[in-house]
Amino acid sequence: MERIIFRREEDEVTTNLHISAKRPVQGIRKDMTPLISLFNEQEKKHIIRKLFKNDTKRFNTFINDINSKMTWAEAFEEIEKQLISQKIDILSSEVQQLTDRIYSVYFPDDISIST
Repeated sequence: MERIIFRREEDEVTTNLHISAKRPVQGIRKDMTPLISLFNEQEKKHIIRKLFKNDTKRFNTFINDINSKMTWAEAFEEIEKQLISQKIDILSSEVQQLTDRIYSVYFPDDISIST
């Protein structure tokens, strides 16, 4: 599945969307709501089962470690480090769902479209 991310740009016409190849170096997290709240119970169960082999404690530790990161660069580095160290397929749809949700905290104005 291919995804396209559109970045909204401030201009006189707020309905215009511009495709931007450039991204800011870092997305700064403004909303400090715990990341665990991004997922409903069904999604959490699915992610825990598929990615963390039914180990809820590992999932919670993973989310808490990322929760402390203030920029997307730091969060992504932690996500990548943990997934690789746990030998989780970083290209799976579950990882994509997980990272998309976390990404949305750092770049709330981006729009993700699955094609």
